[in-house]
Amino acid sequence: MKRSERKAMIPELFEQGKSIEEICEELGYKDPRYVEQALRELDMFPEALYGIDVPKVWALRKAGWTMDQIIDEFGHKFTSKQIQEAVTKWRA
Repeated sequence: MKRSERKAMIPELFEQGKSIEEICEELGYKDPRYVEQALRELDMFPEALYGIDVPKVWALRKAGWTMDQIIDEFGHKFTSKQIQEAVTKWRA
């Protein structure tokens, strides 16, 4: 598969709810920053609301983390409500 074809698949996989890590694995990327940059170029990387890394939240939840653990991971910079709003807004 050509590089341009792989890059074109990134937004589609992301919209399917795949995490950055899952996209890297599926498309054979070793560095997640490449996928993040591709999503930023398309204005799809969801850090806008409160600066919360929504894909990270999804990955942590998928790994079984509780909201309290996620809040700890983000250094208590965000409330549970802010995290939930960011995830909800991004999915809308």
